[in-house]
Amino acid sequence: MKWTPGRLLNWGQKIGPGTRAVVQWQFDNRPHPEQGYRACLGLLSLSKTYGDERLEVHVGARSPSAARRGSGSR
Repeated sequence: MKWTPGRLLNWGQKIGPGTRAVVQWQFDNRPHPEQGYRACLGLLSLSKTYGDERLEVHVGARSPSAARRGSGSR
């Protein structure tokens, strides 16, 4: 099955709002769509290695929306 932007966004939403925000950011802010796909597939790999909950905790804390709220940790 092919990974489409919609499928990657749905996958991100299933993990959590922070992950979905990062997936959306990848598609909105990368100069070439392939760069966004590659980054999202890297997140998918991390979820397989570390689990969805750990990914959401770490990605959610650093998501673009968390940074706008001023709660991101870097």
